Amino acid sequence: MQENFISAFKLVFWDFDGVIKDSVAVKTKAFMQLFQPYGDDVVERVRLHHHAHGGMSRFDKIPRYLALAGIMATPELVAEHCRRFADLVCQEVVDSPWVAGAEEFLRGNPFGQTYVLVTGTPREEIEYILSALDLRDCFASVYGAPMNKSDAVGETLTAYRFKPENCLMVGDALADWDAAQANQVPFLLRRHTTNGQVFKNYNGESVEDFTGLPFSGRSIDDLCTDDRAERQHRVSGEKYLSHPRQAVVRLPMMAARASRHALRCSSRPIPLKLPKLPRVLVPR
Repeated sequence: MQENFISAFKLVFWDFDGVIKDSVAVKTKAFMQLFQPYGDDVVERVRLHHHAHGGMSRFDKIPRYLALAGIMATPELVAEHCRRFADLVCQEVVDSPWVAGAEEFLRGNPFGQTYVLVTGTPREEIEYILSALDLRDCFASVYGAPMNKSDAVGETLTAYRFKPENCLMVGDALADWDAAQANQVPFLLRRHTTNGQVFKNYNGESVEDFTGLPFSGRSIDDLCTDDRAERQHRVSGEKYLSHPRQAVVRLPMMAARASRHALRCSSRPIPLKLPKLPRVLVPR
């Protein structure tokens, strides 16, 4: 992938599993373990379906897999399987390896783009994972299940008022590709060993990892030091106004890294310099 391809976009939608963290195998193992009591045939059918539909939420997969096992998917049973699945995968995802270059690229944000995370992982769970990885501040917004990816992308385009052609979807599954197509957003495929068959006829832009891009050669310690220094610089001498998490904030872009924080929407207050007002004496 050429550097000028990804740098051309103002907003980048990121999937998580298989794009940021190499955690697809974690989810595969968990599904197989969860349905092992129903027999090897069911386990193999679960594995094949999961590989073919990597971006589909567990809320949609588990009822389907229970049906494969000949079990009625009651709301209580689905909820129990979802809870057990979360117990199996949550820490494993945190501990899984990074896709090469992804962490540096996200933390460095060399092109001053707005990043939005769109994943099939439940919202509360992905928030926990991002917090554990100290990655939440990289994203202006985070979308997780039960919201589907197409709706999440469409809602973001409306909220940020970006044209689809100025945005990019980075994903590794058909759900990511479908979300991009439904919203007319350009797509960048992250290829890996489990999605080769699914995307065998895909001939668009693709990468195996994010090495060779700006910031991907810098150490995480250096990037975190830069980030701490930038936060301290913003905090010094500034007053703050709080704003809602989903508000869209537009501030002048003075530099690439400054623009990332200016455009970011999170629960953290946005620094806003206030002019000093003259002191007014009121007669008693």
